[in-house]
Amino acid sequence: MDYESRLTQMFPGQFNNLRLMALDPYDLALTKLQRNGERDRSDVRFLARKIPFDLKILEKRYQTELRPTLSNPERENSTMQLWKEMIEGIELPRKCSASWRVESLPPEIG
Repeated sequence: MDYESRLTQMFPGQFNNLRLMALDPYDLALTKLQRNGERDRSDVRFLARKIPFDLKILEKRYQTELRPTLSNPERENSTMQLWKEMIEGIELPRKCSASWRVESLPPEIG
């Protein structure tokens, strides 16, 4: 997986011996795919409204980075399809910016 190259450092320079890193929103969403609980779906809906998601990027990362590592890829393929349909059905705010910042994500995401 190439997620490491997409990590964002949180609070740079604030700590002497600690670096806090955050996943990008697509990678964060994919970490929730296998469990697929209501909380996971709620978090992904939130991210999809906040970012908004480009489904092509999400699908590509799923196919090339996550799917090859899954023990039950057929089940996760179905989940991914349902998530894409869920994301496509989300109403976005009229003014929507594709930019995001770690600070803009709520602390309960995770």
